[in-house]
Amino acid sequence: MEPTPDARSGSAGRAALLATAAVVLLAAITWIDYLTGFEFGFFVFYFIPVSIAAWFLSRRWGVAFGVAAAFCWYVSDRLGGHPYSRGWFAYWETFIRFVSFLTTALTVARIREALARERQLVADLSDSLAQVRQLEGLIPVCAWCRRIRDDAGYWERFEAYLSSRTGARFTHGICPTCADRMGEGEPALVARVSPSSRPG
Repeated sequence: MEPTPDARSGSAGRAALLATAAVVLLAAITWIDYLTGFEFGFFVFYFIPVSIAAWFLSRRWGVAFGVAAAFCWYVSDRLGGHPYSRGWFAYWETFIRFVSFLTTALTVARIREALARERQLVADLSDSLAQVRQLEGLIPVCAWCRRIRDDAGYWERFEAYLSSRTGARFTHGICPTCADRMGEGEPALVARVSPSSRPG
């Protein structure tokens, strides 16, 4: 079923709100990280906006926030005056954090997609089970005409009985064995399939 324009606009509005909230949260975490200084380990909080983007928006948004979080951490670390014995250590630390954020974003998005697929499968299964009526227990069948007695006590042809309970539709033909017997003129079989000999 196609989503209505109102549903699409509502979904877009929700996504924009979540993206804005994640950006504000990332900016706040960067600012607090800068204020607390490089000695206070604060980088674990960068995972929060990355996870929010990956879970509630999409994999692409999660990756984008992973890149942004690594950049924000680098800016906070450099502005905070973190001394390194070698200059390239700062880039290495940023790269390690980038890999961590990226891994988190991809993992969270993958879990979300797996749960969405599972929910869809459960919904499809529920729909299928709702459409199928299973025939259970003993079914009384006439030994001569093969009619089936329903719950109300009426006898009906097995095609009608099954169609009303399973949604199946029937078409009739004749199997090769019966066709051979008919061709041989087997009296008993001819009598059984003759319309005038069928019970009402």
